[in-house]
Amino acid sequence: MLQSQKFTLIIKLQQLGLSNIEARALLQSFIDNNIKYEQVINKLEDIKDINNYFINNNERKTINNIICEMIKVNSSSKKAIQIDELLEDYNYNNYERGKLESSKIAFFNKSIDTIEKMLMFYKDFDLKKDMIMMPSRTIYTLPKLFARIMFLKEHRIYEYNKERIYSKRFTFEKNYGIKDEDLLKKYPLPNKYKIKRKIEYEYTKKQEMILKLMFCKMGLTTSESKDLIDKLKTKHLTYEQLIKSRDNIKEMIMYFRENNYKTTNINSIIASTTCKHSLKKVIKTDKILIKNDYSKGQREIIEARNSAIFNINEELLDKKITLIKDEGLSKELIKNSRTVVQSLNLTYARIRFIKNMGAHPFKYINILFREEDKFKDRFGVTTKDILEKFPIAEEKYKINQKRK
Repeated sequence: MLQSQKFTLIIKLQQLGLSNIEARALLQSFIDNNIKYEQVINKLEDIKDINNYFINNNERKTINNIICEMIKVNSSSKKAIQIDELLEDYNYNNYERGKLESSKIAFFNKSIDTIEKMLMFYKDFDLKKDMIMMPSRTIYTLPKLFARIMFLKEHRIYEYNKERIYSKRFTFEKNYGIKDEDLLKKYPLPNKYKIKRKIEYEYTKKQEMILKLMFCKMGLTTSESKDLIDKLKTKHLTYEQLIKSRDNIKEMIMYFRENNYKTTNINSIIASTTCKHSLKKVIKTDKILIKNDYSKGQREIIEARNSAIFNINEELLDKKITLIKDEGLSKELIKNSRTVVQSLNLTYARIRFIKNMGAHPFKYINILFREEDKFKDRFGVTTKDILEKFPIAEEKYKINQKRK
């Protein structure tokens, strides 16, 4: 990395909110991990999000390691936060989560479903301590671990020497006279631990060629068109739907390019909205964010990562943003998609419940927008109870009911 690039990165990292010492420490982590200048520049928003999310519960060194692992595999802050929430769901404390997230075990290379199945398996077979003490052991596949556990239990070896499940292939075969291939056949992995494979919609070669040509005529390059098609496949949008929506797609590309959005984010927005919402609806949502002082960069992140925001009535969205802004939580709309999905009444009630305990909502930000069972486990109160106890009182948060 050139000296001028190092100087530029220190300035940019300080602009994200890091002190000079913190910026220099993170820069050194980039250098130690052979991360290039361009990789960092492309991930500045993600670095900012990760720093803001993890800053209250983790040491600086841990945060730097999480950022480096995220950049090395070209992942995102959204995934880092999802992984952290999953670990919290399985009762890993701050130290344990930080150790796993910052370790070089390629957590960011695994799908969220894979990580969840892995955490479930380690919990059910009491292997959590193994995972924390030696994160590298997570390279063992679940089918192999399960088969070995079942074999050792059958021969009454597991109870007093479970370390044997981590033996090298040759060692295990030599000690017990059975190959892993045979174990896998004899002890198949139960369905609850199996990974769900994402099935993408497929277009014919002719259809894909026509779509590429159509998107190129709209101003996208060949690679940008391919990126859009790949994202459309994950949404299971049919060829016929896309042809029917071509004018809407063209208008969205023009609108967001005029606003200097990155093409990859434009493609994400189009894939999530084009067959559901008109450009008019998308613009209305965008204007609500502008009205509430979200910058162009922040709006781009929110709209590209959180398609649910376009499903919300404009008045409801405005009231929701007003509430979280008044509580100093406006950045949560950028970091956490659950802020949009959760109802206005429930967000209000939970905030009032937490404040009634004498705490600021940010102290419990990791649980504030979580599912009912997570909130109940933490505070022992049901959604019904807090909605009844803390109805919306202030007029500025109430939705105007239309008279019939």
